Amino acid sequence: MQLRKSKLTLALGALLALGLVGAGGYALAAPPAPGMQGPGMASGHDQWGHGAWNHGKHGRGRGMQARFAAMRDMRVLQHLYLAQGHRGAAEAMYHDVLAHTQNPGLRNFAYGQLARLQMMPTDTGAAIATLRKALDENLQQIKPPPAPAS
Repeated sequence: MQLRKSKLTLALGALLALGLVGAGGYALAAPPAPGMQGPGMASGHDQWGHGAWNHGKHGRGRGMQARFAAMRDMRVLQHLYLAQGHRGAAEAMYHDVLAHTQNPGLRNFAYGQLARLQMMPTDTGAAIATLRKALDENLQQIKPPPAPAS
């Protein structure tokens, strides 16, 4: 009973630490207060004329932040499931993610983690099948090269 209680305390401590780290990262990433901006930054641009918070042109922004947040949540949940000895629940979580999203980044992450979970008891056959399915999906998303002009 004491061991179980200490594992629960450890898991809750880890979640609290992740929350504090996330909040600290948000505070560091927050835009400067209006009176704290340097010269030329009042317009939201840095000294080189780049938009300080406009990352849409580079494929980053809210969508990428949400994807990384989901990946972090999946890792934490997987860790907690494994700490409780519920490997099947972790696998079910990744299957659920695969059933609910079409985001290629999240799907690749879920397939990779699922394959790692399936290899845990050295069941490489299931892991290989999962990775082959992920590869097939990735290959389908690659556009074929344009036909040569004749």
